[in-house]
Amino acid sequence: GLFRAWSYVQFDQSAIVYPQPAESSLAFNSTGDAGTSTLNNRQDGNEDFAGLRTWQPGDSPRQVAWKVAARTGQLATKRFSDTEGGTVMLDWDSLEPMNIESRLSQLTRWVTDAERMNLRYGLRIPGAEIAPGNGGAHRHCCLEALALFGLGEHG
Repeated sequence: GLFRAWSYVQFDQSAIVYPQPAESSLAFNSTGDAGTSTLNNRQDGNEDFAGLRTWQPGDSPRQVAWKVAARTGQLATKRFSDTEGGTVMLDWDSLEPMNIESRLSQLTRWVTDAERMNLRYGLRIPGAEIAPGNGGAHRHCCLEALALFGLGEHG
């Protein structure tokens, strides 16, 4: 107990913190502009049934698997892998009256909603544009661009 030694430890790791999603999502149309249509508006067509997922608030009643709900007592939502008109562009400029933090929060909500609904979506923010796509890697790319906004590293 004669000596005490200490040192700062610096790990060679980094982390990205995504923006907090907005509490509720503003509606937007197929161009990503704030409007009256929502992400749940899908056109009937040659959609391929991709399975079921747990029902979440905001899911369209038309997409609920009512037979499954009657049989199990649990609400489930039908997922489709191919939707017509299922591409949206999430645009920074469509949120004009909001401040920077509110815009980042709303765009984060839109990214998570579009991914949850299996839509193809792109992101347009000052200094970066991400082409439409979907999936975990695409979601990460969009959320990373939002997390790094203003640092000159997004894109």
